[in-house]
Amino acid sequence: MSSKWLIVFKKKFLETVKSKAFVIATLAVPIIIVLILGVVIYLQIKTMEKSKDYYYIDKSEEVVQKIKKRIPSSINLKKWDKSKKEAIKQIKNKKIESLIYIDKDIFDSYEFEYLGRSVSDQHRISILKNAITEVIHSKKMKLKGIKREEIEFLLKKASVNSFKVTQKEGAKRESAKANYWISYALLYVLIIVILMNAPKLVQSTIEDKNNRVVEIVVSHVKSIDLMVGKILGTAAAGLFQILIWVGLSLGMLFGVKSYFGADIPVSLITRLTSSINLTLLIFFVLYFILNFLVYAIGFAGVGAIFSNEKDANQFVQPLVFLAIAPFFFFPLVSQDPNSIVSVILSEIPYLSPLMFMRMAITDVSIFQQTLSILLLIVTVLVELWIASKIFRIGILSYGKKPSIKEIFGWLKR
Repeated sequence: MSSKWLIVFKKKFLETVKSKAFVIATLAVPIIIVLILGVVIYLQIKTMEKSKDYYYIDKSEEVVQKIKKRIPSSINLKKWDKSKKEAIKQIKNKKIESLIYIDKDIFDSYEFEYLGRSVSDQHRISILKNAITEVIHSKKMKLKGIKREEIEFLLKKASVNSFKVTQKEGAKRESAKANYWISYALLYVLIIVILMNAPKLVQSTIEDKNNRVVEIVVSHVKSIDLMVGKILGTAAAGLFQILIWVGLSLGMLFGVKSYFGADIPVSLITRLTSSINLTLLIFFVLYFILNFLVYAIGFAGVGAIFSNEKDANQFVQPLVFLAIAPFFFFPLVSQDPNSIVSVILSEIPYLSPLMFMRMAITDVSIFQQTLSILLLIVTVLVELWIASKIFRIGILSYGKKPSIKEIFGWLKR
């Protein structure tokens, strides 16, 4: 391979970053995501602040009166003077939204009924459940002669202080929720950027073939130089896109902090910053480059095989599915990142973003990290060897779609 790949690299990089689609996507995607998240959070807060009526039948004649002091004002309890059967009828006819039915034996059964047109309002139902549970416990303790102050002390809920223990730093306080969402966000960014840029290699390669531009290029540049230049140029554009997003995110973070000032809880900023470190960011860049190459080489090979996008899509779809596969395993791995299954899954090159995700939430051994990176490098080299064989012949192939047998024949040449 000669140094001419660098010429192709520069051309591909500049061509990508100067395109309108790249500029719009780079600027619009983070703004759209922030706006969507902002709107969702705002609507959720407003929904929770909005008062909602809950009709009730309290056969115990004491539970509802006691829970009113324990629930937010947004939960408005109204007594239902008619029968339970009539309430169900009114719910069916959309006259009322819901009914809470508390039987006489609630202090023994620990059960109450919630009847409604929808049972999706789990947050408010959970608040009611916790309040009723506290009332039951409180009465039980009073019957045993326990004083009110002691009851409040006994009903006090425990809080969790999470400490991540690593070999280098020992016990370091970190937020479990912050770690979870940071790992998910970085995994999401990594996969989305790959899917936004790598598939373009299929389209650009097919366009070059159909425009016969590639015939002129390969007369001056070797096919391997052309392929490597196109792949690395696209990868560099994707990395550049991420850097812009990081800059915009930091700018928005400082903007929000300076605007709201003291209104932002210090603990929130501390939890976020303590969960991100330089080592994590370095590994993010490393895994992005290697994962991008794994998929980009595949997409470039597909583009070299076919002369139109319709035929190419048959091979593109499996690659896209492989790229998003880590999302399917995310809940499993995040629940128990040190299990044998999680370790094995994260070592598979096409699922290697899971290794990076594990590093964000647990202490991964150096051996596992090294093995994952080596497997990725080997996968890239094997793919590069296969793709170079296909690219060398396929890039100049036109007309009918090649068969699987013909493609294997290219590999033997």
